[in-house]
Amino acid sequence: MVNDSFFNQILAEHDIEPLVPEIESAPKVTPEEEFVPPPRIQTPHKENSDPTTFKVGTWERDRGSWIRLALPHPRWAEPGAVATPEVARVYDTECAVALDAEIVMRQYLWYIKFQVVYCDYHNEASHQLAAQRIAWLRGLWNAKNIRCPREDEFEKMALESPPG
Repeated sequence: MVNDSFFNQILAEHDIEPLVPEIESAPKVTPEEEFVPPPRIQTPHKENSDPTTFKVGTWERDRGSWIRLALPHPRWAEPGAVATPEVARVYDTECAVALDAEIVMRQYLWYIKFQVVYCDYHNEASHQLAAQRIAWLRGLWNAKNIRCPREDEFEKMALESPPG
């Protein structure tokens, strides 16, 4: 960083007074003025959130790209009501599990795709990892009473291009 006296010397040589900026002090926040977040309102149920009609692998547009859903979207307990901290915690946990399941299924479908297209591509570690992934997904689907796709359905999903 250049020394301030260097600039002050140049300004002095040209008879220029240096400007001293006025710095406003930040207003002090008293405890009663602290930010309080607005209440979290439980939103209406999203499409693909009904566990009774949900189908594993359903395509959905998400932030500009297509994804396959591994689980139905979580549902709020009382759409329109204010979410209590406990209700919000449960909903957020379900969202995290749904995201984890989507990621694991995407990884498993990549494994299946490469298994079909390049039959000798994978090594033993890849096979073990794929077995762990599908075991975790099957356990999740069984716990939620969601039908697990058959192997041929997984293969079809793995090879199918996204819509559009």
